[in-house]
Amino acid sequence: MADDFSQSLTPPVSPFTADSFCDMTPARPPCFCCSETKEDPTGALSPQGYVAGGSLKRLLLRLDPAPAEYETDTVEIFGFPWVTETALVESTKLLFGLFREKVYRLESLVQSSSHDFGQAGNLHYEAEDLRQQCVSFLQYVKVFLHRFLEPTCSLDTSHCHPYEELEAQLPSALLEEIFGITLLVGRLKDLPANVQSAFTIANPGKIFPPSWHLLHLHLDVHWSILEILTYLVTRCKARWCTPTSL
Repeated sequence: MADDFSQSLTPPVSPFTADSFCDMTPARPPCFCCSETKEDPTGALSPQGYVAGGSLKRLLLRLDPAPAEYETDTVEIFGFPWVTETALVESTKLLFGLFREKVYRLESLVQSSSHDFGQAGNLHYEAEDLRQQCVSFLQYVKVFLHRFLEPTCSLDTSHCHPYEELEAQLPSALLEEIFGITLLVGRLKDLPANVQSAFTIANPGKIFPPSWHLLHLHLDVHWSILEILTYLVTRCKARWCTPTSL
């Protein structure tokens, strides 16, 4: 699968130093979380999840998915700085290409992982970081659609600024990329047995195999696609944008 994708992606060269990354990294976005206490009689949900963390409520109320985040001029995505208000429009294919690279890398960790307990910690932290980068990117897409998308230029006009032309094409381009992601991750029931077996981990601890992170990333992706489509349709209706793909 990875062979179908070029490995020569090069994000824009940035004038920023590594010391400035700490100011551009948003807080950890919500994600699928397993209960740490199965015997908890209250059935409390993880505050990092989509329900207890307020993500689902904000989606239903059509509110900003991350009101306290992405307020700076630049944001770190996949280890590189990008202009917060324009990155998704100007580099749609590049960003989603980097997303696929991270998924491929996580899949390769699952295939190459062994029962060597000496490597368990390293594999866990690398897999966790890959999942986190993917989830953070999907969160950025949601925020961009809600906050920054301004498709005011018609696709059939020749009097638009080049950026406005790209912005008008974003809904259709985004649908194409999302369709590609659905083909990439497939259905949960079609995941390999060694990945699905992560559902049976009885006592969640601090260290997980790469298969656990890949399984939960698939859950995150499926849910995030629904959120992205909801924000996209809502935004297009609000701005009288009617892409033919919708």
